[in-house]
Amino acid sequence: MTIQINATCEVAKTFNVKREKGPDDIEVVVAHLKVADVLLMRDQLDEVAGMPIGWSTTALFDEQGAPYRPLSLGVPRLDLTLTGVIRGSNDDTDGPRLTLNDAAVSGVQLDLVAHGALLSCSLAWKAAGDEVDDIADLLGKLCGFRVSLVDGGQRDLLADSVSAAARNLRRMADADGIDSVEIRCGDAVAKIEGKNKRKGREGATA
Repeated sequence: MTIQINATCEVAKTFNVKREKGPDDIEVVVAHLKVADVLLMRDQLDEVAGMPIGWSTTALFDEQGAPYRPLSLGVPRLDLTLTGVIRGSNDDTDGPRLTLNDAAVSGVQLDLVAHGALLSCSLAWKAAGDEVDDIADLLGKLCGFRVSLVDGGQRDLLADSVSAAARNLRRMADADGIDSVEIRCGDAVAKIEGKNKRKGREGATA
């Protein structure tokens, strides 16, 4: 899944570059930068939060599009990457710009506003020497933010985790003699039957 964003952002006043060990234990130079106040519409909010489209419209906003509460949502996602451009302004094609490819996204926070949310997050990427000057001209400024967020498939991982949890609950139900366990999420209900319940149902249909 790809989330297209064409908005503005507040770039942090500072950034840092440091050596870190990659997955293969080889040291690489990694740049870290924070951005904030990226306006997302509600459909984009749903996608960033990893929820079905339309979820926030009913769960977080009233009929006029105002948040029920001034909430800040922390999104513990580790699967988002960012590709695109941060530049001096949305209309400035010749000014300072930072081009990113597959930057890791972390620390995602969504602050609810009318009809959407303000996104803030941290970005990390393998740094090249010429990027330092590019970033310096953007620090502490309101900048154009034209990027794509790519979902690395965490929904599939979550689905596997839910399936594993369901199997564990069934084993617990069998061990403790529990007839059934219900898991509710909104209007959706999943029922896990213990072995006594399953045997009774199978006996009734035999």
